[in-house]
Amino acid sequence: MIIRANNYEPRNNSEYYILDRQLTAGKAGRFDLTGIYWGRAQRRKGQEVPLCLMEVKFALNPDIQNLHEQIGRYYDAIREQASVMAEEAEEMLRQKIELGHINQPANRLEAMKTLTISRDIGKFQFMLFLIDYNPHSSLLNLEKINRLPFAHQLRIYRGGFALWHANLVPLMST
Repeated sequence: MIIRANNYEPRNNSEYYILDRQLTAGKAGRFDLTGIYWGRAQRRKGQEVPLCLMEVKFALNPDIQNLHEQIGRYYDAIREQASVMAEEAEEMLRQKIELGHINQPANRLEAMKTLTISRDIGKFQFMLFLIDYNPHSSLLNLEKINRLPFAHQLRIYRGGFALWHANLVPLMST
């Protein structure tokens, strides 16, 4: 559903496009999704964009409590091959566009064909997707995640269909 919402729904005008699934991070494991971030505010032809490496966790997966260790291992495993990964991802982007696996207006697709993906791991984004994660759970240890040396490159996305009152935002205060 993540791939469909970001690659195949032009009305979403997403800023993230998914290029591949299950990218190997050496013997340390594999990222669930690989993509790029192309921000809406300054979109133009010929831009350099960051590679995004994404880990997806569903519900109260017990692995969430060790997410800091997992992401740290993955980062260490890809550090030396970051440039090669970005180059391969750039080729995948071109192929996805050519094969029609990214459904966007023609002018956006033409601009996307001119994008380059940064070879600098310091510009990569690392995303943690928490799908239907219970906000009352204590499995996620943000303190340990914030201690990672690349924590400034991490983003956490919480979404899904399970509902908790704590996640609802009232339109009017009473």
